[in-house]
Amino acid sequence: MDFEQFSKDFDAIVKEFGMEDDAEINETLKHLMFMNDPSSLEKMKKTPHQKALEYLRYSNNALTKKESLKYAKKALNAEPENIDAQVSVALLSAPTLENSIPKLKKIFETNTALMKENGFFEDDKIGKFWDIFSTRPYMRLLDEYSGTLYDCGKLKAAAEIYVEMLRLCESDDLGARHMLMYIYAFLEDEESALKLAKKYPYDQMVKRYLPLSILYYKLGNMRKSSRYLRKLREVNKDTLEFFCSMKDNKLQQYYHIIKKLGYNVGCIGEFIEEAELHQNLFASIPNYFKWAYYKMSEAKNLDL
Repeated sequence: MDFEQFSKDFDAIVKEFGMEDDAEINETLKHLMFMNDPSSLEKMKKTPHQKALEYLRYSNNALTKKESLKYAKKALNAEPENIDAQVSVALLSAPTLENSIPKLKKIFETNTALMKENGFFEDDKIGKFWDIFSTRPYMRLLDEYSGTLYDCGKLKAAAEIYVEMLRLCESDDLGARHMLMYIYAFLEDEESALKLAKKYPYDQMVKRYLPLSILYYKLGNMRKSSRYLRKLREVNKDTLEFFCSMKDNKLQQYYHIIKKLGYNVGCIGEFIEEAELHQNLFASIPNYFKWAYYKMSEAKNLDL
């Protein structure tokens, strides 16, 4: 590597990217030196798209919301049509999650029109959106928009977007079906839940069985709710432990496990992820967790 030329090029990048903080400059330098790739600087200087991607990386790694927004705006300025940058700015600039919804709706409507105009909604592409690299940012937009609607309690609106995601991407690489199942459980929509479960029969996991157990509990069908508790216990060894912690409001004591070992299917971490994603739903049914715990405790060594 020509270190003299590298130094000159790096100084130019610092100026072009508007880096002012010494820690940020040093971190960027260490990253590039670690890569040991002289062409990395050239890649940073090339196209608006590449600049936007680099700014978005800085935004995602920023330590503060203010810093993250600064780089998201730089990404948007570098490439105004970049959907990921549009979404990041909308979310980071809103004082509350609710305030981001009108902005996300506008981004969704604008980009949907552009997608149709560019021929991406033709029959030969519908159902394959994650396989088409250029439509992935649009799918990520739908995921952020629907997730924001869900977190704000606008379940029917969120469901419409999740259904559209499944229409555009039948393989469901972003997991829209899992969010939909919880919405159907919350809305007590048995018909839609069973139709969705039939479409993805290979989902033998917590994301399938827990919302179905909740659904039948809410419908008053305790036999079917118990059946899915049994299935939960079959796929996750920590099922009883999870329900006990939910009953006592002590799930937080397990968070250190996730930080230390990461997420693993079949253990308490799988339940923790569900609890974080669906806080509003879980908070509305505390008696379900109490009932389920005692139901499983009584039948610990028997069939439920």
